[in-house]
Amino acid sequence: MASAGDDPPPPRLLSIPKEGERILAPTRRPDGTLRKPIRIRAGYVPQDEVAIYQSKGVLLRKASEPEVPPGYDPALAEKPKTKSAKRNERKKEKRHQAALEKEKNLDTEQDEVIKTELGPSAESIAQGEESVELVTDQIGRISVSATPVVVSPSTNTVEIPKPEFSGVDLDKRIRALKKKVSPICLFISALSELFEDSKTQIRLMEAQLQGDQQSMKPEQVEKMRKIEGWREELKLLEDQKVI
Repeated sequence: MASAGDDPPPPRLLSIPKEGERILAPTRRPDGTLRKPIRIRAGYVPQDEVAIYQSKGVLLRKASEPEVPPGYDPALAEKPKTKSAKRNERKKEKRHQAALEKEKNLDTEQDEVIKTELGPSAESIAQGEESVELVTDQIGRISVSATPVVVSPSTNTVEIPKPEFSGVDLDKRIRALKKKVSPICLFISALSELFEDSKTQIRLMEAQLQGDQQSMKPEQVEKMRKIEGWREELKLLEDQKVI
């Protein structure tokens, strides 16, 4: 017979545990009594140990994502570079940059050689065409002289009448002729300075000017023919003024 101070015997389970089941031993309460033993069935997982549900899309995305940041090389991170390796890497980079600069210089030299062999550039020809158009516009604005200038149809030579003016009329006539002739003279001198070392470009400009004369109006062609006559007349008037 058990004494009053002894612990009560633990309660017995009503059935024998099945395969895979577990039985937790009884625990003692603060008042000294024992709790019942707990039967845990096979395959039971506590709630706090249950894995969180994840869909297939989330699992596939996690599997495709890299575990390390992009560009990270574990081998380089594990093995630090030595001083000699760093120095060799800098030398290699310098050689690569020098090769790129040398290639650029060769390309520029080849472009210059090709330009010199091909002759006049497209920019210079376009500039010459603009100059020719400027001259034709200036010629179109020039008014026909009041003094008749006769052009013989057979030889296309200009016959200049001997002018007879007073002092004031002579100065006015000289100023009028200078206004007509000076833009053309300036253009011719500018062309000579622009193309003084390129005979090919001068020939191109002459051919362009002849082609433009075909498309010019008859009044403009007539003024072009009278330019030389105006220059000679201006020279005669200046000589007469000096005398």
